[in-house]
Amino acid sequence: MLAVVAGLTHYWDHLQPVADVLMLRGVDVQVWRPAGRWPPRRLTAPTLVAGHRDIRYTRGPVAMLNHGAGHTYRTNHPSYAGGRDRNRISLFLEPGPVPAAASRKAQPDATVAEVGCPKLDRITRAPEPVAVACWHWPARIAGGAAGWAHPAWQDQVQTMRQAVEPLTLATHAHPRAAQVIQRWARAVDVPYIDDCQQVLATACLMLVDNSSVAWEAAALNIPVVLLDSPGLPRTADGIWEWPPGPHATPDLLVAAVKDACQGTYWREQRARAADHTYTVKPGFAAASAASAIETWLRSL
Repeated sequence: MLAVVAGLTHYWDHLQPVADVLMLRGVDVQVWRPAGRWPPRRLTAPTLVAGHRDIRYTRGPVAMLNHGAGHTYRTNHPSYAGGRDRNRISLFLEPGPVPAAASRKAQPDATVAEVGCPKLDRITRAPEPVAVACWHWPARIAGGAAGWAHPAWQDQVQTMRQAVEPLTLATHAHPRAAQVIQRWARAVDVPYIDDCQQVLATACLMLVDNSSVAWEAAALNIPVVLLDSPGLPRTADGIWEWPPGPHATPDLLVAAVKDACQGTYWREQRARAADHTYTVKPGFAAASAASAIETWLRSL
């Protein structure tokens, strides 16, 4: 039996495609997530998680699927590839070479597989005339490099609206910041899209501060603009060496949107960023992860 624990909703976005493939292959998969059953304390079965926080629910062997694009922020925080306190993980499922190298260096006895982003396997593009501003959360990690830019942009709604015309501006946030952004969105009359899968399926343009969704969008060839802020230092951790779109401050947003949406340079750069970030292309990632998990289970 394989236990799958998804303590946060966005973990489940990444885990569900893998769990479904494993079940189709005959693996006995038991799922625990907030919307359904919650696990008894300290599972003993092999367990698949997508966040370090969920390791606390198991004392058996652990496989971890990276739920991001592979940021490391050059920190040893356990939430990121190469971080501390990951010695109980014996299988790392990483999206691409940057986090895989960090995990191999930190845990040389563990198995590391580069599997892409299973979440993207489920996205069917149905574009609508909408541009979505996507916000991370105020993580106080790596000197603020893992944080967000929303404080610098929260009073720039009119600037964003004008920059994305004729598209309609909507917004979305990391689950840890969802309530804050929902209140802000109501106050400034901007539609809030709760489901990240819907964002990736419908957006024609994405304005992103510091979220892996920027690279997910690039893999789907959605134009991206990266929203900068004095309080959000950019850490060259391997992922940022391949930005999926131009950077912008409020005074440069109109030009950045034009650059991202027109011409060939940023379309080609999105493809390069996606290839650098995801070893396995969308449509094949869940099967790749499932195969690595099956091999791992047989080795236990």
